[in-house]
Amino acid sequence: MNKRAFQGWLMIAASLAMFVFYTYLVFFAPFELRSKVIDLTVYVIVTLVLVSVAYVGYIFVKTPTLKPEEIYEILSKRRRGETKT
Repeated sequence: MNKRAFQGWLMIAASLAMFVFYTYLVFFAPFELRSKVIDLTVYVIVTLVLVSVAYVGYIFVKTPTLKPEEIYEILSKRRRGETKT
């Protein structure tokens, strides 16, 4: 077995072990721990979504807006086979 295949199997085994552990924490752990695990999970998911939205907003802010004339010029050059230099 090569190194890459071994790493793949190791990742599969680790993810299955974490899945089993997380399942235990969510369904079979004491109520207080279960509640904290679910709260933390929801918090992380909401945070990731909000950070993603903020990042897209940042990209919108930083991307320069082209004027319609510039877009027409770019498209005309492409149709004629010219390249941008």
